[in-house]
This record gives sequence, structure tokens and C-alpha cells, in this order.
Amino acid sequence: MKRMRAIFLCIALLALFSACQKRQDVKVWADWDRRENWEEKGYYTFCGLEWGMSEDEIVRSLGLKEGDYTRSQSSGDTNDSIYLQIEKEEPIFGVTARVANLMLENMSQYNGKEGSYGLVQVRIIYTCVTEEESFLVRRGMHEIYGLPDPYRVELDNSYGYDSDSRARTITPYRKVEIPKGSKSEYWNGTSVYESMGYEIRERYLEIFRDAREKLKNKWNEQTKQDLLDNLEICPASQIIYASPSGEFINSYADQMESAINTMELPILSVDFYGHYIAYGKAVEESLKSKERD
Repeated sequence: MKRMRAIFLCIALLALFSACQKRQDVKVWADWDRRENWEEKGYYTFCGLEWGMSEDEIVRSLGLKEGDYTRSQSSGDTNDSIYLQIEKEEPIFGVTARVANLMLENMSQYNGKEGSYGLVQVRIIYTCVTEEESFLVRRGMHEIYGLPDPYRVELDNSYGYDSDSRARTITPYRKVEIPKGSKSEYWNGTSVYESMGYEIRERYLEIFRDAREKLKNKWNEQTKQDLLDNLEICPASQIIYASPSGEFINSYADQMESAINTMELPILSVDFYGHYIAYGKAVEESLKSKERD
């Protein structure tokens, strides 16, 4: 009898060990198809990640281990970012993705903490995609995020040449209708204006003002109104499905150089943006810290 109990105990321990091993081997993107009420939440995220997450939080959330990703950092007067490149081929939206790039931006001007970085962008990359695979990715995205919007939001760099437009101190955003037959699709979350709320928005305006004055750029009531107009149009989060053309590579060559050299066309990318959500969270953290002090 004791021998039988010992055998059963060994079997149970082996089963427990195997289960632990399986849990440790969880796929990085196992949560890609999670459903959320995006309208209620007000912004889009990906794979259980949250905008503003630190590098350590991302590594823990995705269960990354040494060798699962590469890290690089860029710095400059206007850009200070960390890039995490995850080369782990797993199905996302029904098709095996090749690479995922995560971008974290310096948040110190928003939360007052030096060396603080928060997640602002996720890019999923597919290589050698067929038309059928592109269709499967789009269909998978429709199932998760609903149908795309009929417009995209972009900076209107032509506004200065429009005789009917009033003088502005900063470049405005505009909504552009998506032409029929377009191979790109856009999902836009609620506007930055709605997302931030009054107190956070006012503090963000102060930070924006200070940054402009530091660069000796104009700031007055007109500038403030121009910025508010932009915040009412610009989405706080956005998803972009880019057609498999490879054209996007040029604008991201610096952060993706190592990956691009080993990729084969055609390339399909899906981008998730949450800069303003991350900024708002950092500002809110700063305001709460001041209240505690």
C-alpha cells in the first residue's frame, strides 16, 4: 500500500512538473485575440499590453526571457526612445508574424521621473505574405476590433497654401476620407481631448507650452487654441493595417535596420499607436504625486 502511494506521489509530482514546464513555455502572443469593449475603454491596445508600460512590465507581461528579444536605444534633442525587437514567429490574426517591434518613449517631461520610459507603439510585421494571408489578417482584425473607420487622421502640411484657412501657429490635423479600393485600413480611438479629461489636458498644455518656449517657438492664446483644435481631431490611439508594399520601411529604417536586412518582400505591417494615452497616464501620475506631497 505504501509502495502504491509512493508511486502515485511520483506520478503526481511528474505531472505537476510537466504542467509547470508548459506554463513556462507560454507563447508570447497567446493573448492576441483577447476581446475587449473598445468603445467603453476609449482606446485600442494590443495583446494585453497597456500604453505607458515600462520595459520591465512588458518583459513580465509577455513572459520574455533572455534571447527572446533585442534592445536598442536612440537619443537626441527631440527623440529619446527604447526599441524592443521580438523575433518570435507565432500566429497573430491567423497568420504567422515574423517580428514585433515595441517602442518606448521617454516620459520624464510628463511625469517628472528621470529615466522613465513608457510603451507608445507596437508594430507587427509579416514577410512573404500572399494575398490570401493578407485577407486573413484583415478578417482577424475585423473580428477583434470591428470594421475600420472610413477616414484617417494626418497632419495637413498644405494648410499654409490655402487662402481660405486662417493663420495658425502649429500645423493642424485633418480627417481624410479613405478612397475606395484602398489596401490600408484605419481604426481611430476617441480623440485626445476626450481621453485626457480637463485636469490632465490643462497640465499637458503647460508641458507643451514649456517645450515650445524652450525651443524659442511662439506660444500665445492662438497657439493654445490651435493645439486644442488638434487634440479634438487627433485620436488618442490608432491602428493601421498597411498594405504589403514595403513602402513603410523608409520611415522606420533606423529602428528596424537589423530586421529589414533579413526580411523578404512583400511585407505587411500592422501598427498600434498609443502615444497620447501614455502621455496622459504619465501626467496623471505626476499630478497624483503632487497631491500626496
